[in-house]
Amino acid sequence: MKKFEISKNCNACGLCTTMTDLLTEDSKGFARPVEGKFISDAFAEEAEKIAAQCPASAISVVEGSSVRATGKQGLTELIEVLEKKLRSIGDLKPDRSSFDFDAKKYKADATFPTGAIKNLDGEEYYHYFYSSPGSAKGAARDMFNQMYANLDSIISAPLSQYKSEALVKYYSTDEFSIYSEFNKKYVEILKETAGEARLMSDNKISLPDDFDRFDVVAHNGEESFFKILKTFEIYVLEDVKKDFDHSESSYTQYFTTDSEKRYVGDGLFGRAKYETRYSYSSDELAEACSDFLNDINYCLQINASDVASRAFSAANGFIENYNWLAKKEAERKIEQFRQAVNRIR
Repeated sequence: MKKFEISKNCNACGLCTTMTDLLTEDSKGFARPVEGKFISDAFAEEAEKIAAQCPASAISVVEGSSVRATGKQGLTELIEVLEKKLRSIGDLKPDRSSFDFDAKKYKADATFPTGAIKNLDGEEYYHYFYSSPGSAKGAARDMFNQMYANLDSIISAPLSQYKSEALVKYYSTDEFSIYSEFNKKYVEILKETAGEARLMSDNKISLPDDFDRFDVVAHNGEESFFKILKTFEIYVLEDVKKDFDHSESSYTQYFTTDSEKRYVGDGLFGRAKYETRYSYSSDELAEACSDFLNDINYCLQINASDVASRAFSAANGFIENYNWLAKKEAERKIEQFRQAVNRIR
């Protein structure tokens, strides 16, 4: 029993895939054998010709059988081979470093109040709109406090980004999840075993239609993915806020003002009339906002290790559950195959 083998010499020309359905292309256009497909005796000579025509000499026809015996004895031996292969896959063990929280990448950010902008020349912009120093400082404080009031959401934003980029594969069930990727190891073995068994039994073996599917998805009892993620975010938010010990006034208490006299018309006897108007410092407001964000990012940084630990701990329950379910499903596949072999006379 033989099959195609593709070497690294493949140049993705596509010629071979037009000559047989035993070969296909991967996502980059390189040839690869179709999982679970073997070369029948009737196609053996043609397979050799296809290999010989490869312009990159990347195709070989190799021995593909997992057992030495043939017929019913070969199928019986194939049961043991299937058991050994599936059980050798072992547990899903994610790289601990994949949970690392990069505080330089996941940074807190926010839009500064409009009163903290500079003019077109990059110089400090003054707002001489206020009748007293107190009202000018109050306006600056009010603008800063609008930003400060969003403390929770500003901290949560980089955590949400971290979840959606670094953790999503542990909390999703689509084809990009870590579980779907690990399932492919089982699928490859099941397809190869089913293809070999069908060829060996001359298609007499009757396997379930879904025998070569392996769709194990982790779950953790009543703890849904969403609930676990939300709990993780709540705890991390509280951890960061414990280290962030700055009140609004710690940023605004040193705000200063500037003043200018404005001509407002002529008074009695034609004397020019002026009034004093006050402005806060837009540079000081911008600096307070910048310090505020820097302090948040510092707290995220010193909590980076704890963020990763909490994330790993939260995901680990699902990973352990997946490993248990995967073993259970593998044993079910082995039993399905054993029963199918036993039914052959």
